[in-house]
Amino acid sequence: MKMKVLFCAAAALICCAAAADALEPGSRIGNVKVRRGDGKEVEISKIKRDNVAVLAFWMPQSPAARREVEKLHSFIRGRNAGTVMILVSKGKDEADKRAAEQAAREMGVGSEVYFDPDLAAVKNLDVKSVPWFIAVARDGAALSPGFNTIEKKFRNLTIEQIFSLAESGGEIPFHEFVPVKEGDGTRELIGARAPDFDARDLRGNAQSPAKYRGRKPLFIVFWRESCPHCRNEMPKLAEFYMRLREKMGFEILGVAITGNPEDEEKTRKYVAEQTIVFPIVLDGGGKISAKYSLASVPAIFYVDKKGIVRETQIGETEQLDGLLLSFLKIQP
Repeated sequence: MKMKVLFCAAAALICCAAAADALEPGSRIGNVKVRRGDGKEVEISKIKRDNVAVLAFWMPQSPAARREVEKLHSFIRGRNAGTVMILVSKGKDEADKRAAEQAAREMGVGSEVYFDPDLAAVKNLDVKSVPWFIAVARDGAALSPGFNTIEKKFRNLTIEQIFSLAESGGEIPFHEFVPVKEGDGTRELIGARAPDFDARDLRGNAQSPAKYRGRKPLFIVFWRESCPHCRNEMPKLAEFYMRLREKMGFEILGVAITGNPEDEEKTRKYVAEQTIVFPIVLDGGGKISAKYSLASVPAIFYVDKKGIVRETQIGETEQLDGLLLSFLKIQP
């Protein structure tokens, strides 16, 4: 079944637009509106289409932005997917509107041009620069965060793979759109067996990644009691664990990095105060964290039931629940 893809493009002085909350995959674009050439408002989510929309915010006067829009238009057209490209520029006056319509004709886009004169769409969709593309499902839910080039690769998937999944009605993994820290050495562990270690947890029980191999998937969480980002994330992990452990059938193993007996005592106190019930082992000598090529915390390693590292996350994320649930859906 062919997919009709709708492209909306907006030209704007992005630096003058107030930033909105970042658009997250799965969130809806709501009643964000643009204007037709006659000035009539229309909700972007209600512009007619068969399937996926790709909102492409651009500036026709910018050669670089225009090249990216042309590349994206050519890419979709080459997939023979029944594409419809609808351009939206700022349209601050009649001359600006005519210029945008002329640019659309020159690019061979034979559809109506829309306008965003007050930058409402730019602000509401948190457009960072031009060009700026956002894939949107037929029901109005964002399929991706913003990206600015067809060559963009997310965690593991390329734009072409994202489109293929959207065309087939497949689910695009949420974790694809949670940023990876630049220079993250832990990514080299993906696809390899999780480095093993043996340690006693705070209750005196023996712990190791091998203990869970063949039984259940495992999140190995590295943290420090003195790290503010860790202190933000650990209670969320504890709540996630209590709420979904039995239902989803996973385990969490915490590795607390400590430097001296005082650190250990503070760690024990923090764990008790926060009612963290998943096992915690102490990494006083740094031997465990070294095995995991760890440079900073918090850090999460997702290890599947076979004991293979499937994903990693370095740094605190506000999308923790969605990220962990998405990791759990990864199939070997």
